[in-house]
Amino acid sequence: MLLLLGRLLDLPVAVAIVAGHSMEPTLHYGDLIVLVRAEPRDLRVGDIVLWCRGPTSCVVHRLVAVHGGTAITKGDANPVPDPPVPLEAVRYRVAARIPREAYVVPLATGIIAWAARLAARMGGAKAAVRALSEAAASAGLYDVTWLALAAYGAVLLLAPMYAPYPAHYYTVIQDLRPSIALRAVAVNPDGSLAAVYNVNRTVFLGASECLVAATGSPGILSYCNATTLPGPEEGTWTLVVEVPSGFYLEAYRLGLTRFRVNATIMISPGRLYTSLTYTMTWRPLQAKLDKASCSVILYNPNPVPLGANLTVKYGDTLPGGRRVVGQYAASLTVAPLSRAHAPLEPHEDLVVLISYMGPGGDERRDVLYGGCRKR
Repeated sequence: MLLLLGRLLDLPVAVAIVAGHSMEPTLHYGDLIVLVRAEPRDLRVGDIVLWCRGPTSCVVHRLVAVHGGTAITKGDANPVPDPPVPLEAVRYRVAARIPREAYVVPLATGIIAWAARLAARMGGAKAAVRALSEAAASAGLYDVTWLALAAYGAVLLLAPMYAPYPAHYYTVIQDLRPSIALRAVAVNPDGSLAAVYNVNRTVFLGASECLVAATGSPGILSYCNATTLPGPEEGTWTLVVEVPSGFYLEAYRLGLTRFRVNATIMISPGRLYTSLTYTMTWRPLQAKLDKASCSVILYNPNPVPLGANLTVKYGDTLPGGRRVVGQYAASLTVAPLSRAHAPLEPHEDLVVLISYMGPGGDERRDVLYGGCRKR
C-alpha cells in the first residue's frame, strides 16, 4: 500500500521492491528499497533514483547526467543509458536497501512456523486448512481479497488515464529524440583532431572503436584514441582523436596527406557512428644560424620526429673567393613541434649543409652561410 500511495501521491517516504537485474551488483532482484522524496535541485550525479511513467511503471537506475532540464539514468549492469526524461519525472532517491534475505527468509520461516503450530492445535493440516477457510469465509475476507484484486487490476488498466504527471510530460518524453550535427573539424598542431558537434536533447558519454586510415597507394590503417569533452559553448560537445605518432611517421615516409577517422560515440541513448576526413600539410624543417650561441637552430613544425644530417665546412675568406680549410659532420633528431640546437666550432666563415628525409622519402637540402667568433 505504501508503494502504491508513493507512486500516486508525493509522499516524503516510500518503499519499493526491485523487480529486475539491471542494477546488479548494487541492487538485487527482490531487494526492498527505502525511498525519500527528491527535488530536482537536490539531485546529484551518482544518486540512485526512481522515476515513473505512470503508477505501475517505474524505473530505479543511477543518475549519470543532468543536461538541459532532462535527467539521464543508467542501470549499473546495462551497456547503454536510458532515454532522457524530464527532471520532474524523477520522484525519489534511494536512501537504504534491505536485502531480500533479510526479510524473505524470516517472513517465510514465520509463516511456516505459524502454520505448523496451528496445525498441531487443530489436529492436523487438513483440519487447520478447513478451520482457516471457514474463518476467512465468516469474516468476509474472500470478498475483500477479490475486491482488492479487482481494484489493483483497474489501476493497471487505467494507469495512463490516472498518471501522476500532466499529459504534456509524456509528450515531452516522446519528443526527446537526439539531434546531432557536425559543426567544425580542426587539426591541431600535434596532429590530434577536434570535431565540434551541435547537440540537443542528449549528451556524449565517451567514444570507442576509433580507427584512422591514410588513403593512397598503398594506404595504411591504425587504431586511435578518442574521447569526448563538453564543447566551447552551451549545447556543443567535442570529439578529440589522438593519432599515434608512429602512424603519422609512416604516412610522412609514404607521402600520404589525406586521412579518415571512424569512431563510435556513446550517446544517451544509443550510439553515433561518425566518419571524419581531413588533410595534413607536411612542412619543411626551418633552419637558421645563430651567431650569438654559435649553433644551428632547427625547428620541426610537423607532428613526427625528423632526423637531420649536418655537414659543416669552415675556411677563410680571401679576396679571390672562399677557401675551405676543413669540415666535419653532425646529426640530430628534432622532436615534433620542437627546436633542436646543433653547436658549431667558431670560425669566421662557415657553410652548413643540412639534409633530411622529406615527405615520400625524398631527400631535402638546405644551406646556411655565416660565421661566429670565439667568446
